Amino acid sequence: MSTGTQLSDWCRRHDVEGYAGAFCSDTLPTLVDPLNWCAIINHSPCHTSTGGTHWVACRLSRDPDTGLTQAAWFDSYGQPPYSGIENQILDHNDGPPRFDAWLARCGVTDERIKYNPVDLQSIHSDVCGQYAAYFCQNGLPKQNPRAWRFITRSVQDNDAWIRRLVQLDRARKSNDVEGRLRSKKRKT
Repeated sequence: MSTGTQLSDWCRRHDVEGYAGAFCSDTLPTLVDPLNWCAIINHSPCHTSTGGTHWVACRLSRDPDTGLTQAAWFDSYGQPPYSGIENQILDHNDGPPRFDAWLARCGVTDERIKYNPVDLQSIHSDVCGQYAAYFCQNGLPKQNPRAWRFITRSVQDNDAWIRRLVQLDRARKSNDVEGRLRSKKRKT
């Protein structure tokens, strides 16, 4: 599973608009006036002894028509922020994180939450963080279908694609560094 630092580094390298960082479920800030705020959130509280369990993501913004705060919620298992099923799957001892209550404190009501209803990820994979970072960069699949065109009915294929997308980008980044080092050697 990815760490919050790895995910934040990826988002910053890709200039994700409004990216605020990676948070534990119990350290989310209450935002009074979120203009364009995006974060990756671990389903576990910070004090858990088992480490993180599952990454989700959220983008808060202003509705241009009403001026009210709205949320785009992303969970690679296709669950809304008020779902308790992941707590059963992930075997939480701390009780369920109340993402819906956090959104309400930020001024978002249920009717202003859009979320990904499609299960993209295999229950046996560890790429939830990569999905969350990709959402932060590209938005929800229904809002940006071109960016999410790799999605199939096979969660294993989806997981392989998201791994390739992240790895391709990292490989390209390291090749750029190697290329610059070679050109510096030629100049000296």
